[in-house]
Amino acid sequence: MERKVCFIIPIHPPHYKYLKFLKKLDSNHLFSIIFVLTIINDKIKLIENLVSNAYSTFSNIRYITLEEDANVAHLIPGFNNRESGIINIKKIYGLNYLIQNYDNFDYIAMIDSEIEFIDVDNLYNRFKSICDSKVAIAGNTTIRNDNHSFLDNIHNESMKYIQINDRDIINKTTNNGKYYFWYSDIPVYHRENLSDFLNYIGFNNFTKFIEKMNFWCFDYVIYYYYCIAFQDYKILCMEDYNIERHWSLETATYEVYKQVQEQMNYKPSIVIYNTYYKNKELFVKDEYLPVYIYHLNNGRYNKIYEKKVDYLDN
Repeated sequence: MERKVCFIIPIHPPHYKYLKFLKKLDSNHLFSIIFVLTIINDKIKLIENLVSNAYSTFSNIRYITLEEDANVAHLIPGFNNRESGIINIKKIYGLNYLIQNYDNFDYIAMIDSEIEFIDVDNLYNRFKSICDSKVAIAGNTTIRNDNHSFLDNIHNESMKYIQINDRDIINKTTNNGKYYFWYSDIPVYHRENLSDFLNYIGFNNFTKFIEKMNFWCFDYVIYYYYCIAFQDYKILCMEDYNIERHWSLETATYEVYKQVQEQMNYKPSIVIYNTYYKNKELFVKDEYLPVYIYHLNNGRYNKIYEKKVDYLDN
């Protein structure tokens, strides 16, 4: 069953240094990793990097390159920057490419390259559990400081891909975007939803699709909003379970994760470096290791046990 799951990783040359996460993998791992790149030269450099470093015997690696698509290549100069949402475009393009060209992946996890794999056993069941639960763990960000203003950008810009008649249920479910769930768990896409989802957001008209796109149009937020409207997905707010946190589970401490497990009956599958390695024995004792740790590119996230991090609730 592990052959039926994959990770999509959008990547560019400055992040090739994080490819050492492949060292945790070997030929016995049957899932796939699909790198999404913007231009052909980036793909060449990535392959050269993988060959020269020989990180592991893991070989289930595939590549998707936007420039190799004649219908997209000439548009790249117009969106190949952070503000235009290049990262989100690559993610959604990757999803579309997979369902158009491969039929063997039931569950697709969208992850960053700045990660370290911890436990990649039983991925099929873990990904299936995330999708079957149809819930996201959120924090109520109504109580916020000035640094939280960007949260409204995420909600409002992502909502541009939601049709007007479908917005009421999403606003009601998310408390007008105040229930924040980004990085509460692995963003896993269920293949059976993707064709309708991509049609719904107008991906088939790529030129029009990218006109709406910008950095704040978070791919999984758009997808989850669609699933709220059409797949009966829900938001569970930690506040309703007496967990005092005004942020998502992004960069949460072990103590918060434990509260979520015990009071909400939900086991998240990702944590940050500091949370895992400071509490490794507790994770082992719980017999539930994270699939991976994330945000390895930003040291401030890994200081949550030491000091307040500007906009995080830690």
